[in-house]
Amino acid sequence: MTIQALLQRIIKPRQAPAKPGKGEIERRAHERKALSMGVSVVVRGMAPLQARAFDVSDGGIGFVAQSSLRTGSACQLTFTLSSTSAVRREIETRATIAYCFLSPEMGGYKVGAQFKDLGGSANTAVQEFLRGQ
Repeated sequence: MTIQALLQRIIKPRQAPAKPGKGEIERRAHERKALSMGVSVVVRGMAPLQARAFDVSDGGIGFVAQSSLRTGSACQLTFTLSSTSAVRREIETRATIAYCFLSPEMGGYKVGAQFKDLGGSANTAVQEFLRGQ
């Protein structure tokens, strides 16, 4: 057996989280709303990253980054949400990286971050955005 064949048996590529099939229920804890906006990501020991968010919920945010982020890493996120009343609110919150995998379709690493201690005005801004207010 060649070394490459042995490595292929041992090392399996990370798969994207499974999407529910026809007739199945998505098991996410929070409803998500699609968006497209910039998000600043700061992880200890790394240079700050600028990423592009693709969805948000009251539990977290999904974004595409050009660098891989370690699952379980703590980070600081900064992004701006706009409500239908044209009010823009900057959100700064701590989060934990829930998943990260290379997504050629999205042009980078698809990352999910779970909010930690999203409270007060930040939580209100997210809730208003989700309700479309």
